[in-house]
Amino acid sequence: MDPVVTKVLNVRVSDVDNDILNVTWDWGDGSPTETNTTGPALIAIRVYNEHMWDPEIEQGTGGFNVSYTLRVTVDDGHGNYAWVNTTVTCVIPDNFGPSSDLEGPSSPVTPTESVILVAKANDFEGEPLTWTFVFNDTMSDFLTLVYYTPASDPATWVWNNITHVFGSEGLFNVTLFVSDALGLNQTGLHNTSDRASVWVAENQPPMNTQIFSIPQDPVINCTEGHVDVTLIIEVYDSEGDVITAVWGFGDGSPAATNSTPGGAFVYTFRQLHMFTGPGEFNVTANLTDGVPGNEVVEFLILNITSNNLPPGVVLFSYAAHGAPGNLHVFVGEDVTFEILLTDAEMDDIELVVDFGDGSPPSYYNLTEYSDGNVSCQENHTYSAPGYYTIMIRYTDNEVGLLDHSLEYSDTIHVVVDDVPPTADAGDDQVVYAPCTVYFDGTGSLDNWGIANYTWTFVYNGSPVVLWGSTPSFEFWSLQTYHVWLTVTDMSGYSDSTIVTIEVAGFIPEYLPALPALIVMVLVPLLHIVRRKKGVI
Repeated sequence: MDPVVTKVLNVRVSDVDNDILNVTWDWGDGSPTETNTTGPALIAIRVYNEHMWDPEIEQGTGGFNVSYTLRVTVDDGHGNYAWVNTTVTCVIPDNFGPSSDLEGPSSPVTPTESVILVAKANDFEGEPLTWTFVFNDTMSDFLTLVYYTPASDPATWVWNNITHVFGSEGLFNVTLFVSDALGLNQTGLHNTSDRASVWVAENQPPMNTQIFSIPQDPVINCTEGHVDVTLIIEVYDSEGDVITAVWGFGDGSPAATNSTPGGAFVYTFRQLHMFTGPGEFNVTANLTDGVPGNEVVEFLILNITSNNLPPGVVLFSYAAHGAPGNLHVFVGEDVTFEILLTDAEMDDIELVVDFGDGSPPSYYNLTEYSDGNVSCQENHTYSAPGYYTIMIRYTDNEVGLLDHSLEYSDTIHVVVDDVPPTADAGDDQVVYAPCTVYFDGTGSLDNWGIANYTWTFVYNGSPVVLWGSTPSFEFWSLQTYHVWLTVTDMSGYSDSTIVTIEVAGFIPEYLPALPALIVMVLVPLLHIVRRKKGVI
């Protein structure tokens, strides 16, 4: 039978005298006897009792039997008794030894580092455990530590972690013995062992390969305006420390930081970065395992190019005089220059115009494109005759294909116009009112051309000014008018002449309306005069 289990037992008793019987139980394990009393027992009576045998079993033992002699005595109270003996066998089950595990650090540790040794054990019966740690330096055992843990739930893991500072470099072995037995029984299955090795060395800085990039020769995509570059470096750390890499990209952008999770000896860092312009960039990777003095710096000179095309001059023009081969402008003339440029990527263009006469250059930043071109106009006046080289310098401030800082030049011939013009206002005219008179100054002459026509006269007491070679004016008042024409050439020379316009009378179809017109004019006039004299 199993120990530590309550068993129910029974015995049949009877007495021919129909006496009351006493049934006494002697369990044979030293525990007190127990007595049951029956009623009159002429007819056989079954008497029940229960008992638990609890043999003492030494910790860590099992796989044997313990026997007891059970004696049942019956008496009728008149000196008559009977008894019976039986053997009770308790079967002690097998005792299973514990299982254990010991884990040390997976990477080297420093001599001053407090090392955690993770120890755990599992005992099927949940018995108290003895933990013995034996430290060895590969030459001899130099330290033994013993710990005890109380009983636990059966078949559950129990932890007993310890820490140790080894104090010197080398390879150390730590052996853990775990036993659920006592004394001489701590052998065989009841004294399991496990081992962990610890490599102790001064912490070494990380080592690394050179940085390389993908793509190896980055080119800015002008359509997107940037290029994505993956920077790669492989790092080795003998202790498997957490490695931190701080990336500098050399383009003024913020640094980027990434770290390893630790526990690995070799790790590859990959850092993606967007470069928005071409140039030569000093890319750096600052590597550290967190130990002072273990910093490593690696760098890469990254040359990023672009397929950006330079700008170009589409048009440079100004209004010149003369025939082809003898084009020129005049001293003092306000000359309008027009410049038209283009850029395939429509980048902003910086433009500098130097007119070559010692005057300050003009600066432009051209940004607004129309039909793929940008333009500007500049007015300039030369104060002395000669040949001048106009220099146009322009750039889109980009780096790419070909040269992006360019020049364009042209030579302009400036002459003095010392021949004044000749004014011709056309023939005198006699007209009838009302009439629109068309003036004609196209007969005026100049060796290079007339720059301005100005017509002046007085009409009804007020000055009148007209411009252009063929202006017009409507006359209603009968009078002879002297109209002056002044023509001016490009150099400011001028000449004047007079043309006479005689308004002799009214056109016949307007005569019937003339009296009414006179009345309409004179009556309001007389009324105003009378009011001024105080006559109403």
